[in-house]
Order: sequence, then structure tokens, then C-alpha cells
Amino acid sequence: MAAKRESAVKICEINKNYTIKKLKSECDFKKRILTIEKDSDKKKHDALMDLKKAEVKRLEIALKKSQKPDYSRLWFVGGFVAGVGLSIGIFYAAAQASK
Repeated sequence: MAAKRESAVKICEINKNYTIKKLKSECDFKKRILTIEKDSDKKKHDALMDLKKAEVKRLEIALKKSQKPDYSRLWFVGGFVAGVGLSIGIFYAAAQASK
């Protein structure tokens, strides 16, 4: 009876050790797969970010080349001077006509 009990305990111990090792190896395997996937995704992300940066730089250069100079202030000053000059000219002409 004692021998049966000892063999049952040893069998239980062996099954327990086997199950623990099996689960540990499965966990390690899944961990390695996840690490590989993470590294792969990081490399993919870095490559996409490099492409994005290059495209942004190319678009900035194209935008700088296509922008025309801003002449709005010049048009405003020119219009103001022309308006003031025309007003003074009309006033002078009206003053000369009334003499």
C-alpha cells in the first residue's frame, strides 16, 4: 500500500513537472514571437516615418518654389498715394477753375 502511494506521488510529481515545463516553453515561444513581431513593426514604423519626413521636405521645397512674392502692401501704398494725388489734383483744378 505504501509503495502504491509513493508511486502515485511520483507520477503526480512527474506530471506536474511536465505540465510546468510545457507551459513555460509555450509561454517563452509566444514571448519570442511577440518580440519578433514588435521588432518588425518598429522597423516598419521607422521606415514609414523616414518616407513621411522625406515627402514633407519635398513638399516644403515645392511650396517655397511655387510661392509668389506678396505685393499686397505695395498695392495698398500705391493705391493710397494715387488716391491722395488724385484728390489733390482735383481740388487744385477746382480751385483754379473758380478763379
